[in-house]
Amino acid sequence: MTSQAPKRDESFDILKGLLILFVIIGHSRFPFSVEHFLFSFHMPAFFFISGYFYKKRTLKEELAVDTRRLLIPYAFSCCVLILCNPTLIQALTCLLGGQPIIPLPFLEEISELGPLWFLLAMFWIRLMAHFLFHSKLAPWMQAGVILLLSFASMKNFSSFHVFVPWYLPSACCALGFFFVGHRLRTFTDAPSKYKWTLFTVSMACWIYCILYSGMAINGCLFGAYYVIDLIGALGGTLAVYMLSRWISHNKPTATFLGFIGRYSLVAFCFHAIECPLFPWERLAPFIQDYSVLANVVICLARIAVILLLTRCAVAIPVFRKIFGYN
Repeated sequence: MTSQAPKRDESFDILKGLLILFVIIGHSRFPFSVEHFLFSFHMPAFFFISGYFYKKRTLKEELAVDTRRLLIPYAFSCCVLILCNPTLIQALTCLLGGQPIIPLPFLEEISELGPLWFLLAMFWIRLMAHFLFHSKLAPWMQAGVILLLSFASMKNFSSFHVFVPWYLPSACCALGFFFVGHRLRTFTDAPSKYKWTLFTVSMACWIYCILYSGMAINGCLFGAYYVIDLIGALGGTLAVYMLSRWISHNKPTATFLGFIGRYSLVAFCFHAIECPLFPWERLAPFIQDYSVLANVVICLARIAVILLLTRCAVAIPVFRKIFGYN
């Protein structure tokens, strides 16, 4: 008798599909209140999910997996950006992952890398998690180490802050989200009353963060000083996961969002390429004249283009190999 492989939980594919759409919406010039709401959970959710599905491997296996799934897609995206904008500044931006620490005049024009920060941060997070989870430290001691790394990297925790390239500080700040996602794996068999307590507390923190806080992991900024922002982001993630469970019963919508979720890395990279290359600023007069309606039209157009590119890419073997789907 052969054992069957465990059935894939489509709710997580739907969840990642929703999150990718939220990322695109968050970069589409909507009012600040919309961005503030989305930023309270949409990127942290990816770290929670990655931590939830984290599997222990040898260092060699971990480096091989992370290189295939993170560094190669990052390198591909950077190559496209450099080919479309073949300048020294663009090349240095991709190489350094942001503004460098060396105060040389010809490097002052280097700007941030855009959404691609996530891939570099996730690579460092998984590498740090490997050493942390393979250590003999108790979970509470691991949490203490993570808090120290996070506070040392936060810009609003200390007046002294030194730039470190390749988004390593962002990775230190996001490591806590990854750790909580990993610990949630052991919480699945807990009694229902504990699950509802966690959900209630995290939802309350999320509402507080939406009203009074603000978070930008890539910028190492936390309005509620990290812990409340982390718990609040977990509440937002759990709320959207419950929405995903409900959507899973609607076949057409579930199929559409599930496709985006399964190939979320491809969609994310094409969005990261599209963000700096498309001249959205030329549409500023149109946005001013038609306000929210213009934002909706532009956002839908961006989503359509990104989904079309994603659908074409996953049908081509070389692109499937680049993004690690072989």
